Amino acid sequence: MSAVFIDQPLARQAELIRQLFPGRARVGLLVGPALGGEVEPIRAQVEGRGMALATERVERESELYAALQQL
Repeated sequence: MSAVFIDQPLARQAELIRQLFPGRARVGLLVGPALGGEVEPIRAQVEGRGMALATERVERESELYAALQQL
């Protein structure tokens, strides 16, 4: 078995979200340690398409449930 993973540009991901959920005004994003402080480029792409970005930072797996509830 094999797979190919292609990282899509932020602009394409944001546009896909907009098209998949027309009429939605907010996007939620869980931010983990791997992303670091790179939230602003994502925010710019989401907000550039007329949506707002809400974020919650998660450092450990044990924090996921609480972060999802908050988000």
